Amino acid sequence: MSSLSPMQSNQISQSDNREESLRKCLTAYRTSTACIQHCLKLGGEHADPDHILILMNTSEICRTFSQFLLSESHYSHELCGITSRICLACADSCDSFDRQENEMMLECSSACLAFAQTCKDLEQ
Repeated sequence: MSSLSPMQSNQISQSDNREESLRKCLTAYRTSTACIQHCLKLGGEHADPDHILILMNTSEICRTFSQFLLSESHYSHELCGITSRICLACADSCDSFDRQENEMMLECSSACLAFAQTCKDLEQ
């Protein structure tokens, strides 16, 4: 039975981390994008321009970040800080609504918080 060298183990670990990061990124992208349509349909305070804007910003930065991850760009880490801040702002915005009455807001907030933490971890 062959064992992996430390370098091979590190490469596998990095690949696993990248896949997990990509999964969380795409989840934040998907939920923030879906939340835009959801909030516009609900109208009222859900369709507040500032709330819709942070959802749009989150969707776009997560889409961009996923492309950097997929291409294994050496610049991915440089996007981590701003991506984390935008995702945290989106989570805060979604949390400003009654989460008990709106599962979509809870889903978006949770996905954004999870990916923001991943970004913070990648940045280090």
